[in-house]
Amino acid sequence: MNLPNMLAGAILLLLGRRLFWLFVGCIGFSLTYNYAQIILSGYSPVLMMAISILTGVAGAMLAVFFQEVMVGISGFLAGIHITLSIAQSSGFAYSQLLLLIGIAGGIMGSLLLIFLFDWALILLSSLAGASILIDAGILKYISSDPRLMPIVYLFLVISGCAVQAKISAPGGGKKRT
Repeated sequence: MNLPNMLAGAILLLLGRRLFWLFVGCIGFSLTYNYAQIILSGYSPVLMMAISILTGVAGAMLAVFFQEVMVGISGFLAGIHITLSIAQSSGFAYSQLLLLIGIAGGIMGSLLLIFLFDWALILLSSLAGASILIDAGILKYISSDPRLMPIVYLFLVISGCAVQAKISAPGGGKKRT
């Protein structure tokens, strides 16, 4: 069970808009945790977890102090994560083309977050949260049929958007935090 990523995914899915700094921290943690497992495969899992936590905390702190800059950076990172997750789930193998697809997704995520902050943050955090939950293996707890993955993914994204929109509605939450 990939509990740290499941927790980060659930937080993003449900609270990404309300707590921007947490969105940045969870994206930083999740990306680092996923790629540390590939890059540092021979090292201790404790070391990988420590590096991932430090990256997430650093991202969250940067988001608090440099919110305007971190909006673009976090949108870029979320766009990369979402795009790569969808591409890999669709059967793309690691290649230079996949890297270009990821960068294009990152640019789109950054632009969305810069120009449409509130709604883009709800959408990106829901997409990222759902992607992280799917990558972490939540599907095996729901069904053994991998063909249900797109349906579960869509359900998670819609649920995350609905919960965050409800929290962000007048009387349901604050503006940018």
